[in-house]
Amino acid sequence: MTRWLPRLCIALPAASLALALLAWLRFGIDMPWYDDWRTYDGGWAGSLAPRHLFQAINYTLSPIGIGLDALAQRLLDGNAIAYQFLSMLAVLGGLLLLQWNLLLAALGDRSKAALCFVFTLPMLQPGSYWGQENLAYHQALPLLFTGAALWLVLRGDLLARWRGPLLAALALLAGLSYISGAFGSLAAGAALLALAAIQPAGQRRGLARDAAWFTAGALLATLAQFQFAFLSHQGTTAAVPLAMPWHGAFWWYALGKVARALMLPPDHAGLALGVTLAMLAVAVAAAAWLVQGARSGGHAPRQRVATVFLALAAMLAVYLGLVAAGRAHLRPGDVQAPLEVFRHAFPRFHFFWLTLLWPWLAAAVLSWPRLPQRGRAVAALVFMGLAVTLGAFAHMPAQRERAEERAAALQCLRQELQKAVPVRCPGLLPPNRTEAAPDALPAYTYATRIGSSFVRTLAVEPASERAALAPALFDLQAGVGTLELHQLRRSGTAFEALGDDPQLFLNLVPREAAARCTAMEVVMQVQALAPGTARLFWGDPAFIGPFHENASQTRTVRGGAPEMVAFRIASPRGFFHSFRLDPVEGRQPLRIERLRAVCVSAREPAPAGR
Repeated sequence: MTRWLPRLCIALPAASLALALLAWLRFGIDMPWYDDWRTYDGGWAGSLAPRHLFQAINYTLSPIGIGLDALAQRLLDGNAIAYQFLSMLAVLGGLLLLQWNLLLAALGDRSKAALCFVFTLPMLQPGSYWGQENLAYHQALPLLFTGAALWLVLRGDLLARWRGPLLAALALLAGLSYISGAFGSLAAGAALLALAAIQPAGQRRGLARDAAWFTAGALLATLAQFQFAFLSHQGTTAAVPLAMPWHGAFWWYALGKVARALMLPPDHAGLALGVTLAMLAVAVAAAAWLVQGARSGGHAPRQRVATVFLALAAMLAVYLGLVAAGRAHLRPGDVQAPLEVFRHAFPRFHFFWLTLLWPWLAAAVLSWPRLPQRGRAVAALVFMGLAVTLGAFAHMPAQRERAEERAAALQCLRQELQKAVPVRCPGLLPPNRTEAAPDALPAYTYATRIGSSFVRTLAVEPASERAALAPALFDLQAGVGTLELHQLRRSGTAFEALGDDPQLFLNLVPREAAARCTAMEVVMQVQALAPGTARLFWGDPAFIGPFHENASQTRTVRGGAPEMVAFRIASPRGFFHSFRLDPVEGRQPLRIERLRAVCVSAREPAPAGR
């Protein structure tokens, strides 16, 4: 058991992370969700301008996360599948790595650290920051920076000259990642200062110095958050009153979040509440035991566990208070009974922070000298079984359920974009004061202009009502633009291929409109003798030829009967004034009853004189 149990304790969290990544890759859909539309609607996706990075949104400054979103837009075209995969790997993987290194540094024993490491499984449970909004993970960034700071505090032998400024910088980064990071890191710094104050005089100097640096950075971030997110009134006005500690709902909601962090089932609310209260009692007892050890200056591992446990506990207590205050009253009117409020706290990802404490509660309990070695092993094995049973590996069904919701919204978006009306899909964009389902067309139009990847998911539609009402840049029947033939002979609507590579060249007018256009729809009604493939080629305004397959799109032509073939293409830089259309392969007769190109999204023309 001493050989394989530690390995199993390390392997299970790693396997859960791998399964979470695989589930997202399997069921993820590339589409912005809810708050992700904000940058498209505002016209600043990909912007690194300070006025965008440091704007207060929902009462928080988050320039770190907004900057990462901008880089994802620039480097990944905002691709949700790639972005969430990378953020999950970096944040969840980074937190796992930090927890392992912290446990190893605190306990000084790989076997003991492994037994505690398995208690990271609640952090990996489904339903956290990944699967809907790309930017949800911003709220976990403070944990990475604070965890790195705590590891540096434990490793007092590292970076003697630079550790103080580095600790302050990590606290500042945590506080500028999200407002909860500012108040949370300030609480952690205060806990470290208090811990240093109660230690024997010979042991407190190093911790006091590190805690002072970290607290200074956290205080600076907190002042910035308070000034720009609250006093400047740039944040979103609260729609519901805050729940205060003298309101019962505050405590029932907070207990529900702790229960969710323990992966307890909401269907058995009474049992979940009892287990939650018992775990909190154990945590309080563990904190008291650790404080007693810190005052006496005893065993070094106990001192180090106290450093991390008490700092995390202070940070998480402040975070839980903020969440409960802001969300306990945000519930349906019929949810009033205490256990109903308790159950109402289970959804959403705000439980995530609390899961960081469980490995350290395990470290405190398993470090108790009166607990036998066999008892430690049994505790780890029992927890593994419970974690697996309660859903620590249920990533596939969870992501499948979220994918169904995203797929329904994507289908709505696809259908609404074809109509000459505002694009309203319930649940896709955040509601505003006047509309439960705001118009997504301006955001979609901007996303098309800058070449966001999700637009390609919507680029395989038949001719739309919106395009039918738009003025044509080329219309064969109406005589708009000119047509050139290659290996083709025309007689009215009848065309005969004279070679194996017949081509149509559509010359659009006016050229300036083509250069400003960022999304084009080309529709052909064709009747071919035999099945084949139609291909449309295009270039940007600086195109000098020849056409290349990298800027082309294909459609299947079934042959035998008249059919509509539609291309919807995007080019953020605009289009060259001539398209090449290969209507079908080989030598065969065909009829083209309709051939039309319209611009469905364009940049505004430059002001006169520029």
